[in-house]
Amino acid sequence: MKRWLPEFGPGAFRFAVAGLACANAILAVSVDGTLRRGLAAGVALLCVAAAVLLHRGVPRPRVRLRRPVSDDRDGFTEDLDLTVWVGARPEDDRVLEKRSTFSARSLRRRALTLISAYAGSDTQNPPVTPEIAVKGPTVASWEPSGSTGRGVVSFVPPPRPGELRWSLSYTIPHGLWNPLRASGVDVFRYDLRDIRIRRLTVRFVFHSGARAVTVQERNRRGTQSAELSADRVRTVVWISAEPATEARYEWDIRVAWRSTD
Repeated sequence: MKRWLPEFGPGAFRFAVAGLACANAILAVSVDGTLRRGLAAGVALLCVAAAVLLHRGVPRPRVRLRRPVSDDRDGFTEDLDLTVWVGARPEDDRVLEKRSTFSARSLRRRALTLISAYAGSDTQNPPVTPEIAVKGPTVASWEPSGSTGRGVVSFVPPPRPGELRWSLSYTIPHGLWNPLRASGVDVFRYDLRDIRIRRLTVRFVFHSGARAVTVQERNRRGTQSAELSADRVRTVVWISAEPATEARYEWDIRVAWRSTD
């Protein structure tokens, strides 16, 4: 069982030592036993009282609590409907993020990391500026934070507590699916370890040149279905459990492309 004990400053410690020395001197010269015990008890009480008073006067070091830059994981949950298009050319690759944010307080800022292609360094990935749409009178703006794909969405005026529906759409400079177009094999990753998502939906949309498509989440999470439109556009829809597991998701993607000869 843990007990709370007061912390005494150096002045209180010195005073207590001096008080004990005086008590020893008094006890040494005292003859009467009853008087000796009375004096000892009185001196001890004085030492404790002085120590507490001195302790209150000693300034304590303040601990600065580090607060997160964004409101992530603090007072809200979110539904995310993510659509990624695999285009016939790099410039046709694009992303749409539909978000429904449920907040118990007014949401002013939301830190995000946009989807980007894998590259050796950030200098190989040109900056992306998404188009942001918000349902309601609120206007949202994108503020890059320095690293490729990272930034903060600011809402002005801040929406009321409750549900906020908004979306981000953007293209990927130099393409997102170049390895998939070249070899028919690629991996898509999305990290939810620092985001509280209630429901995650990912839609993989492949252009009409895809003859056969296989999408598999590596840890067999979620459920998925496949669709084929009249113009031969294939779509694989993956849906998480609710709430979505806070983890790093990885999908292995294989495509058999139609011959262009």
